[in-house]
Amino acid sequence: MIRVWSTESGKAEAALTGHRDGITQVVFSPDGSRVASASHDGTVRLWPLASPAAATVLSSHESSVLAVGFSPDGRRIVAGGADGRAQVWDIGGKELARLEGHQDAIAAVAFSPDGARVATGSSDRTVRLWESTTGRLEDTLRGHTGEVTSVAFSPDGRTVVSGSADQTVRLWDAAHLASGRVPFVGGFALRLVRWSPNPVRLFGAYLDGGLQQWNPEKPQQIQRWAQPVLSAVAPGSEWDPQDVTGEMDPSRSRLASSADGSRAVTASGNGAVVLWRLTDRTVPTVLQDRSEDGTNVVAISADGSLVAAAFRSGIVRVWDAASGQILATWHSPGGVSGLSFSPDLKALAVGAGRTLTVWDRSRGVPIRAFVGDESSLVLETFSFSPDGRVLACGYGNGTVRLWNVADGTQAGDLRGDSGRIGALAFDPAGSRLAAASFDGIVRVWDVTARELLLLFRGKLRAIPNFGSTWEVSFDGDGRRLLAAGLDSVVNSFDSRTAYPSAAVEAVEAAAQSDPLLASIVRRLSDDRVLSAETRQLAIAIAQARGEDADTLNDRGWLMASRAGRDAASYERAVAYAKAAVAMVPFKGPFVDTLAVALYRAGRYQESLTTLTRAVALRGKPGGLQLVFMAMCQQRLGATEQARASLEQYRKRPPHWYDYTAEERAGWLREAEALIAGGAVKPAAPAR
Repeated sequence: MIRVWSTESGKAEAALTGHRDGITQVVFSPDGSRVASASHDGTVRLWPLASPAAATVLSSHESSVLAVGFSPDGRRIVAGGADGRAQVWDIGGKELARLEGHQDAIAAVAFSPDGARVATGSSDRTVRLWESTTGRLEDTLRGHTGEVTSVAFSPDGRTVVSGSADQTVRLWDAAHLASGRVPFVGGFALRLVRWSPNPVRLFGAYLDGGLQQWNPEKPQQIQRWAQPVLSAVAPGSEWDPQDVTGEMDPSRSRLASSADGSRAVTASGNGAVVLWRLTDRTVPTVLQDRSEDGTNVVAISADGSLVAAAFRSGIVRVWDAASGQILATWHSPGGVSGLSFSPDLKALAVGAGRTLTVWDRSRGVPIRAFVGDESSLVLETFSFSPDGRVLACGYGNGTVRLWNVADGTQAGDLRGDSGRIGALAFDPAGSRLAAASFDGIVRVWDVTARELLLLFRGKLRAIPNFGSTWEVSFDGDGRRLLAAGLDSVVNSFDSRTAYPSAAVEAVEAAAQSDPLLASIVRRLSDDRVLSAETRQLAIAIAQARGEDADTLNDRGWLMASRAGRDAASYERAVAYAKAAVAMVPFKGPFVDTLAVALYRAGRYQESLTTLTRAVALRGKPGGLQLVFMAMCQQRLGATEQARASLEQYRKRPPHWYDYTAEERAGWLREAEALIAGGAVKPAAPAR
């Protein structure tokens, strides 16, 4: 039974009966005229409070219904069940969409504020986002380590919040999903990206084994293959997660795709090698079952006809993709860190240490070795030119060396000012080479002239910095350049005309003195050293990039964390911190920075209010909040409160998020001197 009570009189207004088993959730419609209830009897009932006897029964679940919710306009409801399925109905009882894909019970559901999306949380530890009208899966958000028990959208629909039995609450950026961003938490980075010419689509693979493809013109159209690496085990055999995740080395590719994106090969640390046909999503081919000899790296030929894998023991194996038969096996000395087929498929390049060896792939016989003579030339990545005549090798010291395949001679070096090279790719014509370094910079070189043509950074397209770059790829005509890295974002650049290095460097130089967009644009506009064309392009780049919250917060913290700076510096710190908090309002460290900056600027009441907000975000006061609360309270004349806050700070053991020991000691000395001296609020610094 469900009872409805008046909050004004405390009297029961209705008793709703009809469920044959326990009730799991009850919710009011937005206007309060209806109640929806979910039950273990497998039904959802919709009760009009004006006439409770006229309840609508919605039933198609095979087991308990665990969660129910109304759309913002009250005209639809969504319910999720223990069978892992959710459904959307209109209030008349017509089924509008089925949401299928969870691997376990759905315990939480929510509509977005515009009603266009539904979020579901499941015991399978994922949050999934769906189109509410079609039931199409938009994305799967992974990161929780326990069942997801609650989901909700922010009022503007840009953030999804989820709570879990793992005792964490996670905030997911829902606004960037349409641009191809997947907000995985942790090391689930894109390991490769490829263009498919027919039909035109983009294919990507993740370090956690996820495979995905989408239409680049309509990036919201996404297809996903869930965790094939984790599934790369023969039926009935046991799988140890540490075989995969515990040994996933970013410098070694256990994922590879054919040039057209039609096939992919994946490997796991337990030795399994699996071939996936992505065009028809058929059952994959297990080329090798698990073994004691774990897999280091895999490769697939451009046409998808050959697969190679190198194992920890040094064994290298080549398969025919169509039949699954082993074509050749040999032993390569040293730990193999990379494989690549030559364009004519006759050879396989094998990288290990400082040496790249080209083998006859059918006979398993070494043909030629390319060895960097300097001790600093540790091989990181390599790529054949499209005609097979040149091998480009990227090394740990930032050098890209070109080798002539025919005679083994050096064809020249390409050097930027970055470090470790993470990925290389020739354009289809072989005239240009893209080199990505682990600091997130991508350079495009003229191979013949050894000239740097373009330089890209991850923040130049108004998307987050992708940090370490693990894959670069040209499209079919060489016009677009893709780069993917740690944050699972695919960055697309015009590889011929966009962002020449002079304009990029001008933007970076302008941002060094002041990272606020208005300041950057003003400095660029006033820079008469730049040509008019470069100046105009630099301003466009800065505006497209926008402001970066992390950079603003870091700069504000450097200014505000220590006493003794001038008033103007502290006001700048306030401006940076306010801008960062406006962009990411629920990030605790950003709010901390703003509170400290306000205190340094003499705005004590504002600082105290901000510190209270920081405590609310954290759930309890941290060390920084307590010590600066004590100083704010003393400045405002509340000495007893200040002493209590300081005593609470002294008794509180330090935690890893309490900043450095030096900072904590300095704040304590500052607070003790302030309170002992009986200081109160001085005149605020001039602004």
